[in-house]
Amino acid sequence: MDKEKCFNLGKIIRVHGIHGEVVVFSNTLPHQLNLSSKNIFLENFDSSLYPYVIANCRKIKNNQLLIKIEGINTIDEAQKIKGYALWIPFEYLPELTAHEFYSQEIIGFKLIDVQSGEVGYVNDVFDIPSNRLIQVIKNNKEILIPAAKQFITEINRVEKTLIMDLPQGLLEVYLNDE
Repeated sequence: MDKEKCFNLGKIIRVHGIHGEVVVFSNTLPHQLNLSSKNIFLENFDSSLYPYVIANCRKIKNNQLLIKIEGINTIDEAQKIKGYALWIPFEYLPELTAHEFYSQEIIGFKLIDVQSGEVGYVNDVFDIPSNRLIQVIKNNKEILIPAAKQFITEINRVEKTLIMDLPQGLLEVYLNDE
């Protein structure tokens, strides 16, 4: 399976209990995600993906899942996969509304402001507790744009564009030299 067809759900941060369960930390945990009996992929430290099946999965905190993976039955086996990234096929993700997106999905999208035109390409998305921030690099300057729903006009996944109606003066704060 290619990473391009998968969503990076998070990272295994610790072992839980004596039966090989692990805790996965995720900055972008989709709502209503049911992974029990689903195929997943673990990415080891050399960036290879290995297929596994989730036997059981439940949310334990806002950004943490407790997962039992088939074939991982002891603390020692679970310790070996600690630090691995967990990838799931995009098809497992719940449908989003027209103005919602998964953070890693829009990286590389062209960001267009309805007033100013092309701003640049999405370089990264920071999921912070108060709000997501979209990072765009323009003229070697970092621009951080709030990913608030009221600013998002359209997400075109086919053309890979994110059209926003940015607050007046936001871009000038970053781009004007003083």
